[in-house]
Amino acid sequence: MKKKLLFVIPSLALGGAEKSFVNLLNALDFEKYDADVFLFVKSGEFLPLLPKQVKILSISEDFATFSLPFLKSVFTFCKKGRLDLALYRLLFVLANTRARNASVSEQITWKYLKNFFPKIKGNYDAAIGYLEKSSNYFITDRVSASQKIGWIHTDLKALDLNFAFEEKYLKKLDKIITVSENLVGKLQTYFPVIKEKFYCIENINLAKIINELANQPQDVILEDDEVFNIIFVGRLVKEKALHIAIEALELLLKKNINARLYLVGEGNKRLELQKMVQEKNIGEKVVFLGVQSNPYPLVKASDLFLMTSVFEGKSIALEEAKILKKPIVITNFSTASEQITDGKTGLIAEMNALFVAEKIEKIYRDQDFKNEIINHLSQEKLGNEDEILKFYQLIHE
Repeated sequence: MKKKLLFVIPSLALGGAEKSFVNLLNALDFEKYDADVFLFVKSGEFLPLLPKQVKILSISEDFATFSLPFLKSVFTFCKKGRLDLALYRLLFVLANTRARNASVSEQITWKYLKNFFPKIKGNYDAAIGYLEKSSNYFITDRVSASQKIGWIHTDLKALDLNFAFEEKYLKKLDKIITVSENLVGKLQTYFPVIKEKFYCIENINLAKIINELANQPQDVILEDDEVFNIIFVGRLVKEKALHIAIEALELLLKKNINARLYLVGEGNKRLELQKMVQEKNIGEKVVFLGVQSNPYPLVKASDLFLMTSVFEGKSIALEEAKILKKPIVITNFSTASEQITDGKTGLIAEMNALFVAEKIEKIYRDQDFKNEIINHLSQEKLGNEDEILKFYQLIHE
């Protein structure tokens, strides 16, 4: 008899966790498992990539009303006679105003937000909250399941959240998966009373599919062979520290290196980054491409993949660049050495534009070294579809 699984994730917008979620579902054996998916918001660039066997559950009418603009939402609840929900909508807004950051906001508003979600009907063999915070809160409070499994994709300390609140929910989960052994160790340090609950399953990368997509035609064409094309793929947000990438590019240009930086993705730092580029008068050398449904031909056509993050769990974009055998420069975030062997499969730089520029210049000027990196990547076993077996094992324990 098939096991019945429920996966919960806020949306399928562009992001590493969302991409790894889609990869996991595409690797799932649907002859042995039925999979329902609950999205807080039924949208996102990755939504069309869900396998056809997946059933997407509908959101409640109450949550749809909650999602309306504030005044319209409150008015609609009052009109329906749901003064309790109108009050929760108001308290949600007030709680948001006193939160010190987005992560704490997500924590302190949950006690109001959960009232707009009825309990999911039926009982599941396993409920999986695929993203830290709200997804895990949801399966704890709104799902009946034989076992409840949380997923954490990043270093919680970097989110500056309330650890006491988080621990209260993590204690209620049967197992907690994270994406690297480094993060397992950190989480065990943060939450020693539940250290036996943490397991590592790496983000799943489907190498065959990535290589196939990389060979598809692309509307955006990179510059010719005379330009050294540098590419970043991901969200334009604070933790990606893309100001370092732009400052490094400026240093390269001052050395008369004909380079261009392509930024693939969107995020709340886009306008700030565009302003920075204009102030430095290098607008023609930094190209904002926005979200690309298939970025792989661009990565394949580039000369170098760049990531200047402050922290990463285990970057799926970085693993995909390795599959496409791209020379890579990354900053020394805590899990960097788990993904790159410095000097062999890429270069790791200090979190400073000068050091990043030096590493890029090394690859630019030394063709033999660049070829060595490509050769090392060619020899690695890239793609890790077998990680799904670890997931099956946890489900059946």
